[in-house]
Amino acid sequence: MKSLLPLAYEILYQQSKSQGNVICDNDSIHHAHAVTAYLDEHPTMEVLFAARYSPHDNPVERIWAALKAFIANTAVSCPGRLRQIHAFFRARSPSQLLAAAAPWTSPWLPAGYKRN
Repeated sequence: MKSLLPLAYEILYQQSKSQGNVICDNDSIHHAHAVTAYLDEHPTMEVLFAARYSPHDNPVERIWAALKAFIANTAVSCPGRLRQIHAFFRARSPSQLLAAAAPWTSPWLPAGYKRN
């Protein structure tokens, strides 16, 4: 399996032609030498780190939890797992993902958003 790092570099390179911000959780992998070296070479990229151990402040963690529940306890190959992940996202509308990421009581929702 190829490393995800070259793909991430390519995406960041396209964005680094202008000022860019990347928001990361504070996982140690985001402080790895390869990441810091890339950022040193691309000063237009700025990384903003969230607080450590605060998944409640990171709405995408709720989406990952829903995805994990969707694919849990299934033994499949890597291509099969990718098909499962694609199916998970294809089966949900942006509003459903927003609802998973930010329940109606969440401060992440726009003003005036109400629970159905």
